[in-house]
Amino acid sequence: MSYRFMICKTDEDWEEYTLYILEHKLEIHSSFLAKRVIHFIKEQIFFGCAVLAKDEFGRIIGVLGFVNGTPENGFADKEAVRLEMVHILSEYRCTRLFYRGMIWLRNYLQENAPETKIIQFYADAGSAKRSRLLGKIADLVCTEQTRFGLENEYVTSVDRLSRQRI
Repeated sequence: MSYRFMICKTDEDWEEYTLYILEHKLEIHSSFLAKRVIHFIKEQIFFGCAVLAKDEFGRIIGVLGFVNGTPENGFADKEAVRLEMVHILSEYRCTRLFYRGMIWLRNYLQENAPETKIIQFYADAGSAKRSRLLGKIADLVCTEQTRFGLENEYVTSVDRLSRQRI
């Protein structure tokens, strides 16, 4: 199974990414409204990056969107990256795509944002399977009620991803 990761650069790339996210928004998070999704995408355009994972036929099989810095600090804290959107089509979820995506992200950050030390992300607290997967690469920092429901906050480091055999 072959796939490649592409950074969104053109309007066409961003359109593909946006349409994919809107189509799968309830799978990403059951509380996502379209205007919240658009807000996240806007932040990624101005302060981060979006990545398309495509199969050998050019079909999008997953996406990753992140921002450099955190919204709480006006994106000035460049030692942090926040993953905002991650989705993999269900037929690819039991493959190595997630781990290869994390390796791609680690390599991208080391090359393009070497000041990055930590990677943080949130996930719906209701999925034990997802929690086990994320626990392999990150530490669960807390579980809290947010405007999106009960969420787990995870933090990992670029160093940890470099040391792990993922």
